[in-house]
Amino acid sequence: MIRTVNSREIAIVARLTELLVDQTPWQRTLWSVGTVFAIDELLDAVTAMDAGTLSEGSVQRMIASCKRLFGKDPVLSKQEKSTLAELLRHTPRAGGLAFHGCREIRNVVARDYLTRYQQRLATGTPATLESVERVSRSIAAHLLDSGLSQQYLEHWIREKTSDTTPEMSLGELCEAGQAIVDAPQSQFEILVAFKNAPSSASGYPPGWLSSQELVRWLRREGFPTTEVRASGGLVLAVEAKDAHAAIDAAISLVDGYCARSAVASRRPLEVWPTVWVKNVVAPFPYIRRNRGVQVRALYREDQIFLSSPTSNVDAAIELLAHLQISSPPAAVAGGWAAIESVLAEQGGERSAAADNLGALVACSIPRAELTYLSHQIERSCSEHKVALAACASNRDRAGYVARLIQSQPNFTLARNVEECAVQRLRRLFSAPGPYLHSLQQSAADAFHRLYRQRNLILHAGNTRSIALAPALRTVSRIAGAGMDRVAHGYYVQRLGPIELVARANVAMELITPGDAEECLDLLGRW
Repeated sequence: MIRTVNSREIAIVARLTELLVDQTPWQRTLWSVGTVFAIDELLDAVTAMDAGTLSEGSVQRMIASCKRLFGKDPVLSKQEKSTLAELLRHTPRAGGLAFHGCREIRNVVARDYLTRYQQRLATGTPATLESVERVSRSIAAHLLDSGLSQQYLEHWIREKTSDTTPEMSLGELCEAGQAIVDAPQSQFEILVAFKNAPSSASGYPPGWLSSQELVRWLRREGFPTTEVRASGGLVLAVEAKDAHAAIDAAISLVDGYCARSAVASRRPLEVWPTVWVKNVVAPFPYIRRNRGVQVRALYREDQIFLSSPTSNVDAAIELLAHLQISSPPAAVAGGWAAIESVLAEQGGERSAAADNLGALVACSIPRAELTYLSHQIERSCSEHKVALAACASNRDRAGYVARLIQSQPNFTLARNVEECAVQRLRRLFSAPGPYLHSLQQSAADAFHRLYRQRNLILHAGNTRSIALAPALRTVSRIAGAGMDRVAHGYYVQRLGPIELVARANVAMELITPGDAEECLDLLGRW
């Protein structure tokens, strides 16, 4: 468990834990990358720009986003920030002086990024709510960017903060995080089985096991074989930070085999639904992790089973499904196609769809957070239970909580993550315009990352970009939330997607500071 009586350190640990677990509600998730990875991604984009795959305008937008990120990073020194700003004063060129200068600073920062937090915390904790949120997000992003899987990090953070583990300070937690980031990749031996044998001009691929050899491999490693009826399997050697990351890499590789087999053979490969990892006791299911894309308006408004879907919104929802279930390249292509098809203006810049969806996401967050909090308050605060249960709609529940937070400055909640949410809402109510624009900018950055990956895939056939996995990690859940607003606007409010974006933009400009009620209806009263 964490050893501290400092409320802000406790808030940082609570928020960090929330950012690393899979069950976190969409409005509280992490949709940004860390400082070190942002430099890597920028240098990768510069190389693609010089190859003619990305436009200079796209890279310049990245540079603006990076400058904002670097400027707010609490552990970059003033000299590092000013040096990066100078190096990025003009668009770098691949292999040029600024390009290599950025890489040098990246390497300096990467060596001890989390250790810097330990040193900073030793001299004093962040003094503002914004800093608490910034520290939590920076640490979580750096851990995820390092190649560690979310499943591993969820187990790691829960173990470190459990009441049954030895006490440690937040600084010591950062030091432990630096250690797992610095740890080298491990070699994993993974067995993927198939229902049918592969068809290849040269025979079986390297590492292929016959059905009998597969059974012997499983028995040798201590796995049961009674339910395994595969025709054979492939033993893959994968380097990764942890077993879950290795499984994801193996599945991505085999997905590529299956895709090529589908267009090369009359009998494409069919994968057995179980994967085994040597020296790991339990087998894994052969499934891609649910990316969390949800458009609940389809169910609420009974729009799942349409006999003849004809609108561009209906088509966009079908394209969006790829973001949830398809392989990474197909997910990026389908996901962006869904967004662009409804949120890019006719004759305008196609990338503007990212900014438009960012506006919808930003304006959806207050209502989503207030509604979620209403259920937490109903369960934990007996004095508000009856009033919340009597609310006729989610809008009424959200309004009750908004008035409660605004009218009672000393209102607090027992759980640290909920108290963090209350403090974020107080900040929103006091200065809603700047706060919403900051959320819109952050969400738009994630959607622009998706757009760049789409261009790399469709224009250059690049399906191995370093930002492919981070793009899907950062964008999927907020894309689902934003498209849910598009669907609700279309099916219920009878508004076209661009009309809804116009409403969001005007609401962000005209919202009155200090009026919590206005935050409920940024996209209209519903």
